[in-house]
Amino acid sequence: MILVLLLLSLVGCGTTAIRIPLDVTPLSSNHATVIVWMDQKPQLINDDVRIFVDGVEVGTITAKEPLKFEAAPGAHKIYGQLSFGIRRQIDITLKPGEVSFYRVYVKHGMWIFSVYLVPAEPSTHYDSVIVGRN
Repeated sequence: MILVLLLLSLVGCGTTAIRIPLDVTPLSSNHATVIVWMDQKPQLINDDVRIFVDGVEVGTITAKEPLKFEAAPGAHKIYGQLSFGIRRQIDITLKPGEVSFYRVYVKHGMWIFSVYLVPAEPSTHYDSVIVGRN
C-alpha cells in the first residue's frame, strides 16, 4: 500500500481534459499539409515527441501542442520519437493541396515503450487528456 501511495505521489493522479483546436487550412496548393497531434501525455520527464519525415526532424508535439507542416507530394516515411524507446515508422503518400491528419500515441510496456503514428479522421479539434502534473 505504501508503494502505491508513493507511486501516485510521484506521477500525480489527477487528469485534465482539454480541447485543442486545429487549423485545417492547407499551407500550399502545390505541397501537402500534414497535421500531427497527441491526445495523451506520456508520463515521462520529457514528454515531447519529435516528428521525423524521411529521417529529417520536422518539429515537436506535446499533448497541448499539435504540429502542422508542409511536405512535398509523394511517398514518405514518418515516425515519432521520444528521448528513448522504439519508434514505429509508417509509409504515407501525400497529395498536393491535401491536408492529412495523424494521431500519435505511446504504448507503455514493462521495460520499454513504443511511439505510434496512425492516420486520423479530419477534424477541427481534438480532445486531449493530461494525466498527473500539467
